[in-house]
Amino acid sequence: REDRRHIPEKDVRILLDAIRLPLNLEMSLADEIVWQTRLLQPPMVCIVPENRAERTTENGLAVRAEIERLRPVLESFSELGIRVSLFVDPVLEDIEAAAALRVHAIELHTGSFANAQDGNDATGHWEVLARGARRAHELGLEVHAGHGLGYGNIQMAARLPHVCTFNVGHAIVCESVLTGMQDAVHRMKTLIETAERNP
Repeated sequence: REDRRHIPEKDVRILLDAIRLPLNLEMSLADEIVWQTRLLQPPMVCIVPENRAERTTENGLAVRAEIERLRPVLESFSELGIRVSLFVDPVLEDIEAAAALRVHAIELHTGSFANAQDGNDATGHWEVLARGARRAHELGLEVHAGHGLGYGNIQMAARLPHVCTFNVGHAIVCESVLTGMQDAVHRMKTLIETAERNP
């Protein structure tokens, strides 16, 4: 974020130097953020929309509306070997636009699913996500999913077809305060691995 509310550059550098796990940097298209990302050269980024009034990202990137801004950024990242994912709502036209831009992956915005009021509502949002995941897979995109996922809804989310990565942050950090980070991560991983997958 431009306001660095979530993480400053120095902490990204520390993580890049210290960990040997895949690091995926969420970033906006703001010029300064793009410039800093080129300097940091993380292995992967996920481009998200940014609204300064939001506490957290509330919508997917409007890919079709941002194509001209995205193209030069994607080209520069490709030259540096940075893999790119776009955070998108499960809208087929935006998924198709992402594929046309030749990004490596999309991350499906699961906020509506995560905020569902009841089981029927969750099922409806799950079906929309599944349709988006299938289309992305058909187009050769790696499929990720995230936003608002937690211990209570991750098993249903983990049944989405073709999703290889779930981005879960807040729920794990909150749980880790009570159980420790290792146990919180292990519990989430177990829930994902034991979920019944759809073909």
